[in-house]
Amino acid sequence: MENPNGLWSNEREVIDSLYERMEYFLCVVHKGKLPTSILTNLLAREYEDYDKGTFANPRMAQRPGEKYGLGPPLEERRNTTRLSPLEAIIKLHKPEICSRPVARAYLSQMKEWEQFMAGVLNQVMECIEQHRVDKQKQRIVLNSSLPYARRVDKINAEWQDAFRKGERKGAGVEIIGFDITAMYPNLKIAYIIKEIDRAMLLWLDLKGDETEKKKAEELRQIIIPMIIFMLEHQFVIVGIEGGGEKGGEREIFRQGEGIGIGSSCSGTLANLTLLMGEIDMLDKLEREGIYMRLYSRYMDDISIITDVMNKEDRGRMFIRL
Repeated sequence: MENPNGLWSNEREVIDSLYERMEYFLCVVHKGKLPTSILTNLLAREYEDYDKGTFANPRMAQRPGEKYGLGPPLEERRNTTRLSPLEAIIKLHKPEICSRPVARAYLSQMKEWEQFMAGVLNQVMECIEQHRVDKQKQRIVLNSSLPYARRVDKINAEWQDAFRKGERKGAGVEIIGFDITAMYPNLKIAYIIKEIDRAMLLWLDLKGDETEKKKAEELRQIIIPMIIFMLEHQFVIVGIEGGGEKGGEREIFRQGEGIGIGSSCSGTLANLTLLMGEIDMLDKLEREGIYMRLYSRYMDDISIITDVMNKEDRGRMFIRL
């Protein structure tokens, strides 16, 4: 977290400045890449469909009182926008790090950005995971415990059947669990962008129709810069609002690295970033002749189940990983 020389001190000034940066970024730097209907939602402006959903017409910016050709600001929404307050989750079972910082981003000016990007990246992740299923491989990312329980039940039934037939005498099972330490803050921005871009390129390649490929590439050209912008503008506010003994002293910080915990797309960004490396790892292990009956990850918790057909192979998976 940083606030060089107390540069950011007034919450409303920071929010207004961010809206100006967001408008310039989308309407000047990346002009014409998003429909007006999406732009107005992202920028908290009224929707006015001047030229059928785009703002490519230069005359629009000449209309008095209408910045970048968009409608006037939605004052009520902008006035209720707040920087994300930084809070702490107490973790009594982890005495070495007893709390985790969480930014409550429900009133953030980036909320619509986060939801928009999460919607696109979830489609990318689902396409990649479904491609693995089509190739008779397993999904990696879990959204609930039910698919995991079903996989374990299926593996157990297969093993029981094999034992009854005398096919697994002397064989064993290895179950390995891993936990990713401080996943969100430890993911560096440069690494996130590299892996998300790789995922979007793979998503593009999986599109069969040339028209769909073109649309996917156009979306990639705006989503990647939007992710960079969002990760470079993660502002939080620390302290208790109000005066008196319990409040009034509030400080603003910018998160310089990692993904902020609490945004609408932090989970999707982390999942997709890790997914690409996991696919590489599993493919490499298979080329070495190492196969897993199950590899699943629920956010930062990884579970692995593998067959051990020979005693000399015990621990091989754990040591290799």
